[in-house]
Amino acid sequence: MRKCFIFLIFMLLLTGIKAQMSGTYTVGSGGTYSSLTAAYNALVTNGVNGPVVLSIISDLSGQQTLSGSVSGAST
Repeated sequence: MRKCFIFLIFMLLLTGIKAQMSGTYTVGSGGTYSSLTAAYNALVTNGVNGPVVLSIISDLSGQQTLSGSVSGAST
């Protein structure tokens, strides 16, 4: 039993544990994410476990198309 537990911990450390996202994140210069692409990549990589708000700092400009699915997201 103890060997199984140690093996499980070892495997989790190798694969890396990603925390699912929830809450408000700022996007732009000096924010949590520097661009919408970086924020979206984090969403796709980590998934969500609650409401996520991306608050855009006024220094961003242009258009961005985001497509794909986010684990944990619902309609």
